[in-house]
Amino acid sequence: MNYFLLFLSLTAFASSHSKPKEQVTPPANPFAAIPATSDRETRLKLFQKIYGVPPTGTDCVRGKPERWVDASHPQVSGAIYHPIAPLAGVEIVTLKSGDEFEILNYGCETLSVGIRHTGSYDKASLKDVKHWFHEAAAQVATIQGMLDKEKGSPFELGLEAKALEAAPKNKKEAIVFGKEFPVDGDGSDFQQARVAVVSVEKIADKKTVMVIVLNRGPL
Repeated sequence: MNYFLLFLSLTAFASSHSKPKEQVTPPANPFAAIPATSDRETRLKLFQKIYGVPPTGTDCVRGKPERWVDASHPQVSGAIYHPIAPLAGVEIVTLKSGDEFEILNYGCETLSVGIRHTGSYDKASLKDVKHWFHEAAAQVATIQGMLDKEKGSPFELGLEAKALEAAPKNKKEAIVFGKEFPVDGDGSDFQQARVAVVSVEKIADKKTVMVIVLNRGPL
């Protein structure tokens, strides 16, 4: 018997029947090609250019996006909702504090929402991930407090904020930018919501920009 050939055969069999490693794709930054330093008109044009192509096929089962924030809320100084495509839209909300939220509602077979918060300068190091998760939780909670009571949100934002606060306390999982965390209580199985702090950067005019992404699905 040729033991070498037998060894090769057994190795090939084991390789072909081994369980593939789970592949986790971190959520992309939906604002990557839209500079936060651009004026509002330029940003709206870029949103339209990037997300304005109507989806095709039968996989797009998500509902039509709507604005989230109540424009008459006491914290709000200005809010606009701009429909981009049948299944995409962006809301730009300016607070009286000077902070700004861009809420991008997009996705096809998934329900995806990108939140970009531009606020005052934060002295914390960009390496202090725990600090930024705490800040992300605070910003999600701020949006929750300003939601339109009739329209609401397809995500339980209070639970997303809790998930962001809890993530750094879980010593079994590393916390890094771009990693998604499941949101307990907001859906189950593949319908369970997931949240990630995708990026934080410091830009001109002493501003800090943070991007948070919420996902649910495939639906």
